[in-house]
Amino acid sequence: MIGFGQVNVEDGMDYRFFRLELKSGGELEKGGISVMGKTTKFVVGMLVVVLLGVILIAKGLESNMHKLQTMELTDVDLEGIADGTYVGSYELFPVSVVVEVAVKNHELAGIKLVEHRNGRGKAGEAVVDRVLKAQALQIDAVSGATYSSLVILKAIDNALAEAQR
Repeated sequence: MIGFGQVNVEDGMDYRFFRLELKSGGELEKGGISVMGKTTKFVVGMLVVVLLGVILIAKGLESNMHKLQTMELTDVDLEGIADGTYVGSYELFPVSVVVEVAVKNHELAGIKLVEHRNGRGKAGEAVVDRVLKAQALQIDAVSGATYSSLVILKAIDNALAEAQR
């Protein structure tokens, strides 16, 4: 039973109360009349669906993170890559990246993030400067933006792999 009420006692204070009781079948009851109508059932059903959705998304993200952490990046030989600009991309929910990688005189001359859908991983874009400085993909991810950092690295890797073909 759901009960709302207010009681005025001798001290002049009003006390409010709330009470909920369930019938043995799990249906809410108030004065012998069922109060779990269609709207309540719909709301409860929607909450269950939303909760299951959140759980599935969390599991998917966990699985994707495992894929990113175990993927191997190519040990690129820049000596074998001709001067030019190469496009690479990589997507792993919820991050999507498209890059343009410029190679000049067998060095990484520039990396442009054409697209970076990142959720909260904007800080991961700092990985581009690390790659240019190291002239390699084997660098540490940006703390707090590991997911985005790794997706950016894989997009760069894909661009350079395309350049080697």
